[in-house]
Amino acid sequence: MTRVGSSLTFVAMALSLASCQSVSGPGPGSPLPEPVAGARAPGTAMDARPGPYTAEQATRGEATFERRCLRCHETSRFSTADFFRTWTRAPLSQLYGFIATSMPRGAPGSLSRPEYADVVAYILALNGVPPGETDLPATTAALARIRVGAPSP
Repeated sequence: MTRVGSSLTFVAMALSLASCQSVSGPGPGSPLPEPVAGARAPGTAMDARPGPYTAEQATRGEATFERRCLRCHETSRFSTADFFRTWTRAPLSQLYGFIATSMPRGAPGSLSRPEYADVVAYILALNGVPPGETDLPATTAALARIRVGAPSP
């Protein structure tokens, strides 16, 4: 599997997302503590076609987004071609890690790991990634092995 993704693009997206807030606490590169449950064996990978999340998880993520994110972020910011291009083939652990260590504004890290995973699932749904039969995992190690492929024509 070819890995595509640019650190520069990730930094640009991180700066764009962070522009409406002041971030305290660990930065986007800081590791999150790992629960053991749900981790996959080293060296395994899963592509995001079909989706790495369930429709139910995306629905939970939408509710969390509306409750905790909507006051600062419009959903349209997360469903543009530029946004999807930024995260195509990047490990989902990068997106999850950024959100979990910097959001919500004023209270980064205040959601549970599953709630952050639900929000990522919702963002994937906004971008047309189809749902699958398994919830998106809430561990950084498992998310590091999931990359979002370009949408099918």
